[in-house]
Amino acid sequence: MKKNVYVAMMAAMILGLFMFSSCGGPGKMAKHPENVTYKVTPEVLEAVGNKVNFTVDATVSPKYFEKKAVVVLFPEVKSATGSKMLDPVIVTGEKGSSLGYTVISKKNGGSTSYKGSFDYAPDMEASELNVEMFVMSINDFKKISNPKSYSDYKAVKNPDYKTKMADGVIITSTRIQNCEQPALAPHGYEKITKVTKSAYYYYSVGSSNYSTSFGLNKSNETKQGIADLKEFIGLGWAIDNITIDGWASPDGEIKFNNRLSEQRALVVKKIWEKDKVFGKTVPDFTTRGNGEDWEGYSSSVQSSTFPDKAAAMAVINDYSSNDKDGRQRAINALARKYPTMNPTILDPLRRAIIAVTCLEPKFTDTELADFAISEPSKLKEPEILYAATLYPNDLDKQLTVYKNAMQQFPQSAAAHNNAAAVALLQLNNEDATQWLKKAETLNSSAPQVQNNLGVLASRQGDFAEAMNCYNKAKSLPEAQYNIGLTEIANGNFSQAQGMLSSNNCTYGLALAQLVNKKTDDAINVLNCCEPKTAEVSYLTAVAYARKGDKNNLATNLKDAITAKPALKGTALKDREFIKFFNDPIFLDAVK
Repeated sequence: MKKNVYVAMMAAMILGLFMFSSCGGPGKMAKHPENVTYKVTPEVLEAVGNKVNFTVDATVSPKYFEKKAVVVLFPEVKSATGSKMLDPVIVTGEKGSSLGYTVISKKNGGSTSYKGSFDYAPDMEASELNVEMFVMSINDFKKISNPKSYSDYKAVKNPDYKTKMADGVIITSTRIQNCEQPALAPHGYEKITKVTKSAYYYYSVGSSNYSTSFGLNKSNETKQGIADLKEFIGLGWAIDNITIDGWASPDGEIKFNNRLSEQRALVVKKIWEKDKVFGKTVPDFTTRGNGEDWEGYSSSVQSSTFPDKAAAMAVINDYSSNDKDGRQRAINALARKYPTMNPTILDPLRRAIIAVTCLEPKFTDTELADFAISEPSKLKEPEILYAATLYPNDLDKQLTVYKNAMQQFPQSAAAHNNAAAVALLQLNNEDATQWLKKAETLNSSAPQVQNNLGVLASRQGDFAEAMNCYNKAKSLPEAQYNIGLTEIANGNFSQAQGMLSSNNCTYGLALAQLVNKKTDDAINVLNCCEPKTAEVSYLTAVAYARKGDKNNLATNLKDAITAKPALKGTALKDREFIKFFNDPIFLDAVK
């Protein structure tokens, strides 16, 4: 009897030991998940270049991790529209060292680090980073066909534990849309336009006597030139200056030719002083004697059918510029050898030229501004494009002018581009797209068109295409600025700040400084930005949130929402403000 009792007691003790051992295994671990703690860096997840990178450091308490246990931690990004499971962290007890994962000591505990990354999607801005923990024995773990498959674990058991590790996602670096700089095509208008007309007078060899029956003076071209000049003067435009230049051919004695060129200019002056085309008040004339026209000689020889061009050019090439007498002897000998040299080469050089420069009449800026809206048909293309600039602070009137320009000049790439640029400033992307497509068909190589196409691509979130367009327009300061903005969105913060460093008092520079953790510098730049757009005020609120200054946060956030009410919804889910979501000052700012 005693023996049976002893056997029964021994069996009970063995069963108790077995039960105790079982309770101390993975099952017990699953009941005490607080023995695994987590630290996530950054505390609030942030999108950088469309990627969200984070690090999870997990620490296991001593005497917690069973030697035959396996713990699988699945990070989960959960948003209102769904969840995304990331690759798991797998750690084992000391008996699982052969599995190839991090081993945690039963006695001492241990730690593991996980570097996670996922692509940002718009629905992830208001999201959480959770972790789901599976605890199992080594034998059960070996039955999982794919250790990285969440569904394989779920097919075996539900997660033993789930907790939130971090909030997400800060997307400040992506907030470049609507802050790009559109580019206007140049208007080409001149406030002062000088127009010059010229007429020619020709002389026989060695003479300053003018005769209408001599040589080239009889040509229709010469006669028409004089008639056109008189008609030009008759327009009554204000005369800026009148110059008369006299020339001599390179043959003959140098001093004589210098005096001769002066006399020829003076003869033309007297002719025009006697002409009544100027009316009662004869303007001042500037006369110049230019001596021998060697440059004209060289040009005439090269473009002529002269029989010995080499010899004619040798007159210039075989003598130094200091040996003027040698040149004279050579050209005189050549003229004697070739009688046709006078009428074809030398006669056109024996001349005087009168040039009259007048100021083209212009509308006043007031008239241009008025006509561009009320009577655009009165204006030329450069005038109407310039008139839009006379409304610097009125985008609506600028757009009206450019619409009139498109109607008056339907083949004007500049008019369509500039209308699109104003539409972009008004955040009217639909009309901007329509007008830019037309501008592109008219002049696809225009850098302003490419820059503005880049702005459109940026606003659609296609930063690769935006950069492609900006690079085609990088000669423009607007494109350089926009490239810097896009580098922020691409996560190249230091490069962006360097590119934007010369753009002081701009949203772009402030954004680059802020994402580079230069918060005070960003605030200084934002404070001098003009105009204070909704985007500028909003970014200022973000900067003060990072400093923990909730009063300045609220003031600037109110300004932003007043200027653009849609920013209220943006602020309510912006993780930059997550520490203030329940603060009365923040709630008052977004009410």
